[in-house]
Amino acid sequence: MTDSPPPVLLIVEDSDEDFVAFERILLQSAVHCQVRRAVDGDDALNFLFCQEPYARPNLAPRPSLILLDMNLPGTDSKEVLKQLKQHPNLCSIPVIALSNGSEPEEVASLYQLGLNSYIVKAISTETFRSNMQLLVEYWFIASVLPPQKIGYP
Repeated sequence: MTDSPPPVLLIVEDSDEDFVAFERILLQSAVHCQVRRAVDGDDALNFLFCQEPYARPNLAPRPSLILLDMNLPGTDSKEVLKQLKQHPNLCSIPVIALSNGSEPEEVASLYQLGLNSYIVKAISTETFRSNMQLLVEYWFIASVLPPQKIGYP
C-alpha cells in the first residue's frame, strides 16, 4: 500500500451540467482521484501556473490528467493547450479534448499542438457515460502516468 496522494484530474469545463455528469461517472468507477475544476481558459491557466487564486501549492496540485472542453469562454482551449505543452514541467501531462464536433482540420491542429486524445461528447447519456468510463479507466488504471512531482510548475 502506498501513501502517495491519489492522482489529480483537472476538468476544464464551463458547463455545470457536464461537470456534474463527469463527477457522477467518477463516483461510479473504480478510479479514485482528486477532481479539480477550472471553469474557463483563464481559470485553467491560473490553476496550471499556480497563479491567483491558486497561488498556494495545495490549492493547485499538479494534474495527472486534464480533460479540456474545446468551447470555453475567455482564453480559448487551443491557447490553453499551447501554453501547457510549451512549459517544460507541464508538457508531459496528458490532455484529452472534449468537443461537440470533430472538424478534421481542427482535430489535426490540436494533435500538432500536443493533444493526447480527442473525444466527441456523445448526445446519448449512456454513450457519454460509457466513453467517459473507458477514458478514466484507460488513463488511471491501464496507463502509467508521468510522476506527480517534476518541479511543478
